[in-house]
Amino acid sequence: MYPWLIPVWQQWLESVNHNRLSASTLFVSEKGLGIEQLLKSVVKGILCQNSSEGCGFCHSCQLLESESHPDFHSIRPEKEGKSITVEQIRHANRLAIESSQLGGYRVILIEPAEAMNESAANALLKTLEEPAEKCCFLLVTNQMSRILPTVLSRCRKVALSTPDVRETMSWLEQQGCEQVFPYVVKINHYAPLETYKFLQQNLASEFSETEAQFLSFLDKPVIQLTYLVQLLKSNPIRNLTWFWYSLTDALKIHQGIHMPDFIPESQEIARKVSYALLHRQLKALTVVIHQLSSQTGLNDELLITNWLLNFIEDSCL
Repeated sequence: MYPWLIPVWQQWLESVNHNRLSASTLFVSEKGLGIEQLLKSVVKGILCQNSSEGCGFCHSCQLLESESHPDFHSIRPEKEGKSITVEQIRHANRLAIESSQLGGYRVILIEPAEAMNESAANALLKTLEEPAEKCCFLLVTNQMSRILPTVLSRCRKVALSTPDVRETMSWLEQQGCEQVFPYVVKINHYAPLETYKFLQQNLASEFSETEAQFLSFLDKPVIQLTYLVQLLKSNPIRNLTWFWYSLTDALKIHQGIHMPDFIPESQEIARKVSYALLHRQLKALTVVIHQLSSQTGLNDELLITNWLLNFIEDSCL
């Protein structure tokens, strides 16, 4: 198990061994922390016929390993980006009250929980208010604010903490990654698995190219605008998030703050862009990223262009 998951796993085992297994648990985790590994152990431990840690040898563990356990059910959107429907939750509610086929617990995993539409969440609430005997609902989310408050109130919360940079860098070195800089961990939201993927896919060169083109844009905005827009729209949320970190570091430099995980190009950005403009553009960028992340059908090229144009217009004042 990943080292940063071990404390949560041990706390879970302690509660289970003291007969404090909740009928409904909400796991909260940012992307890239490997919650899938934790959930696999949790489910195996609940269903195992011999041990709360999962023995790996009993009939239940073998069925789970072969993905054919009759008492484990996974509820997910039928298509990526779609909602979990009320029909899916009603089906889960029926499963909750059925008898266990192996005589033990039944486990129903709902992921991502925020994908439930309002009707689905309300349908689930009725079952959570009157839980079935020996049935555990496991909900998973990285956006707890989107979960219906009444559903939240019925769930035990288990939150995964992001490991500190030193722990992440140590783990990355154990995986064979060399010369990992702290800022690389930061631009991947301090998530070890996201950072590892970033390094494995050699995205450092793309990041450096994006930063270099932004600096060129600041020098020659009219000439470089079109090229930079096309570069950013190739992966808008990721690339704009990289900018968000760079501008944040540059803003801190203006304030006299210096940290070891600052992005190298942020010093040059701070030299080229005033504090006032950085502050305004950082707030505007936060809005753009949120729009692109939460709404579909938006014109990402137009949003990016309008945001970049504010750098040009300010320099002309």
